[in-house]
Amino acid sequence: MYIEFIPDGDKICCTLTKFGSHLKQKHFELDKTQVLRVFRNFLNEVIEKAVIGRYITSAEKEQFLLPINKQVMC
Repeated sequence: MYIEFIPDGDKICCTLTKFGSHLKQKHFELDKTQVLRVFRNFLNEVIEKAVIGRYITSAEKEQFLLPINKQVMC
């Protein structure tokens, strides 16, 4: 499976491609704000698991997320 996201103003054009015996493609138009919020939440969860697993420190987590959080505030 392959998912492609292309920003287009306040929308995101998404193409979902499934491979197998037959190639299947579906196209969606998504709300940009909602997509970015979901991605940000997913990234926060992954990074928090890295902190819990002691792969990174809390300080490294905050430093990594700083550019993302700055964009959200703008």
